[in-house]
Amino acid sequence: MRNQTKRFSFMGQVGIAAVQLARSLGMRVIGTASSEQGLQAIRDQGADLAFNHKQEGYLKEIANACIDNEGVDLILEMLANVNLNADLQLLKSCVGRAVVIGNRGTVDINPRLLMAKETSICGVTLFSSSEEEFQMINAYLQQGLKFGHLRPLLGKIYPLEQAAQAQTDVISNHGTSHLASQMDTVTTQSSMIINFTNASCSTPLLWSQKDIDSRKSRLAVCIIAVFTHAIFWLQPIFCSTVRQKSMQWIYAYLVTDIFLVFRFFFTYIVRTTTTDCEPDPAWMTFICYFEATFDNYFNVLEVYMLLALNICRYIQIAYNKNVYEHYKTHLICAHLGIYLGTAISLVIQFVLEWAQLLIIFRSSCQVTYTNIYIQVFNIITAFALPILLNVVVIYMSVRHVRLTSTLQRATHVSAREKYNRTLVIQFLIFYLIWVSLWSPNVILYQVSGGQDLSNTFRLLNFIEIALDPIILAALDVRFWQAWQRCWKYMKARVWQHGPSLAQIQPTTRINTLSAKTPQLRTTAC
Repeated sequence: MRNQTKRFSFMGQVGIAAVQLARSLGMRVIGTASSEQGLQAIRDQGADLAFNHKQEGYLKEIANACIDNEGVDLILEMLANVNLNADLQLLKSCVGRAVVIGNRGTVDINPRLLMAKETSICGVTLFSSSEEEFQMINAYLQQGLKFGHLRPLLGKIYPLEQAAQAQTDVISNHGTSHLASQMDTVTTQSSMIINFTNASCSTPLLWSQKDIDSRKSRLAVCIIAVFTHAIFWLQPIFCSTVRQKSMQWIYAYLVTDIFLVFRFFFTYIVRTTTTDCEPDPAWMTFICYFEATFDNYFNVLEVYMLLALNICRYIQIAYNKNVYEHYKTHLICAHLGIYLGTAISLVIQFVLEWAQLLIIFRSSCQVTYTNIYIQVFNIITAFALPILLNVVVIYMSVRHVRLTSTLQRATHVSAREKYNRTLVIQFLIFYLIWVSLWSPNVILYQVSGGQDLSNTFRLLNFIEIALDPIILAALDVRFWQAWQRCWKYMKARVWQHGPSLAQIQPTTRINTLSAKTPQLRTTAC
């Protein structure tokens, strides 16, 4: 739905509602109608362009109006027997589809138009909708009317005594407006109360059962992640040897993992327990922004934290300098730049309306982008650029270690060179595992993907979060040493009151008298 062009034909109430919904989602809308009244209604509802589908050459005008002349992503067709074959000429290759909502007869189409562009046609009717789909539709309508995204277009209002005439006019009405009956105040209020109590509760923040089921595997992985991170953090809490400045990037990285796990549990609890029919708009907006942006923000932080760690290690390897002692100010600026820079970039995109929040009732909220350029920018800054820089720094570190080893092959290899080689190997192993599990979810955030694919990639992301402390502890000898000391300490505490088989223990017998025998003197022969 991102950066898509929609076209709607035959501007009745369904078409007007479609335009209003599309505009609220940030889509580019092209509408068609057969009268000047209909065209004006399209413009009044916020459509970007409006065309008369009875005029000759209107198809060419729509094609020229599409972005890069690529065609239309989605067509909602209310009069298929007249316009369907023309719709097929306007669809965008590979992704375009025509959705038939209304039809008054048969139609001849050329299937080659579908084959040539690999597009599709599908039909929609409420009669085959499930109970869950009706609840979602009801939630959209209620919230859309409440927040002003949907505004019925009233053309004529009838008094209650003319209700029969209103019904006759509805049947014969060919206009674009809605015909409503006007009742006295008391009757109107009673009618509203009855309709409200009989309407099903929309519960817009409550996930559907399908969404809950799709997250059960992620819930299990997050529970495992809680244990792996809790065990890991016992080391810096109880072992002072691993509380070092040189490990600040590792700890900062693992803290972002904790925030991501917290984000999942918080969202899961809210989305499975909130049964309010009309939640507070501010609370709902906060939950949606939190759900849609929090995950991407901390995932972007992680890639830049690993880049900073990699650069610090390269300086240590190549120049034998303790970065954490000589460049304290630079490190503080790097931390602030990563945290604030990522947040500012995210905020600017929303302020300038390059990014928009897509609120989906009874499902997860998403971020959509209004143009392809901001998507490309995000992919470069959040994925391609930091990954490329990391690869360059890793290559430089490997090259330096290899050249040094070649020069000293004939002589004794120092402990420092062995340590540098170990650092490079450790980071390379961790980075390969991390990229394979982390990158699919970040790329998917910027481009649309299927629901099954989305669930799989996010699951991989949480598996990576659960494995992070295990991999880091396994690759860094300092953590192994800390665990060994902890194990020895615990073992000593447990066995300190028990006898040691390696030593001769003194024995005492209660109520037993002992006398010391005086030493005998000897004389030399």
